[in-house]
Amino acid sequence: MAPSSPPPVTHDGLFKELVSSPPRADVLLRERLPPEVVARLSDEPPRLIEGSFAEGTHSDALFEVSLKSGGKDKAGEAAFVYVLLEHKSRPDWRTPLQVAGYMLNIWNRYMDEHKGRPKVLPPIIPLVFYHGKARWSVPRSLAEMVGGGEDLRRYARDFSYRLLDLADIPPAPFSAEAVLRFGLFLLYRVFHGPRGEAFLEDVAGQGWPQGLDADSGLAGRMLRYTLNHSGLDAAAFEDARQTILTSKRGGEHMLTLSEQLYQKHFMEGMAEGEAKGEAKGEAKGEAKGRAEGRSEILLHQLERRFGPLSSSARSRVAKASPDELDIWTDQVLDASSLEEIFGAE
Repeated sequence: MAPSSPPPVTHDGLFKELVSSPPRADVLLRERLPPEVVARLSDEPPRLIEGSFAEGTHSDALFEVSLKSGGKDKAGEAAFVYVLLEHKSRPDWRTPLQVAGYMLNIWNRYMDEHKGRPKVLPPIIPLVFYHGKARWSVPRSLAEMVGGGEDLRRYARDFSYRLLDLADIPPAPFSAEAVLRFGLFLLYRVFHGPRGEAFLEDVAGQGWPQGLDADSGLAGRMLRYTLNHSGLDAAAFEDARQTILTSKRGGEHMLTLSEQLYQKHFMEGMAEGEAKGEAKGEAKGEAKGRAEGRSEILLHQLERRFGPLSSSARSRVAKASPDELDIWTDQVLDASSLEEIFGAE
């Protein structure tokens, strides 16, 4: 049985893992929030909101950041601010609606936690990180999407968000924090510049971030992301990687870590897949049945929303991996076209 390779790492998957660390998030927020907001933040690190309170937001990350006013609410003053992080790899015209939905959901849950009678609602600052190739031309607030003139539009204010387009930030100062800088460079570079060996050369030229251990899950995701989006198959990727290693581009530390990462997160993943192949064979029929059932449900949802599907669209769903089916099913309600679903990563 052919060995199975590790699952692909999507743009969204890498971004979520990159910002899920409170220390890295602290650096990111202080670098990218407006100076007047940063001046009001306390020295405490942000707290990642997990569990029931964050469920239903479907955003990439939600942080609670304390303000200098102190740890208790004062009349008419919030003690903290929520910062909502959302990632986009292509312009999405539903973003203002999506952000407004997140904000309302967060406030509703906050009301529930305070039995519907909080003194004030905490401020929410949505940060939308974009790294796609096309220029972002989406309205920056819900009010900008509403017609009828200013006298009517004012009822929709404001639900705005702050856009951070990586194309507008020179690569060198993406971040002062090494891991964050490297991860943001990966997200930027995948849409800006040629793929193939040139892509790997640019990644190697960044140098591996000091402090990111080869054993970490994020290190593995970064390697797999580089492979998945290099535009090379596994054999060509290995040839290019060896060429880069031989020329010692990226520094000695990059060379050592590259070998460790490749062995641990790619080759070991292949070996593990092969070792488990026989055991998985017994459940293959059952898994195939479940996958076919999920495909049929997705096809039905797509036809209900977009009308009859082409043979190529049906074929793509039939051949989709479980991860792809999950991603596409999540996008059915929000997507405005089939291209947005099948083109999203």
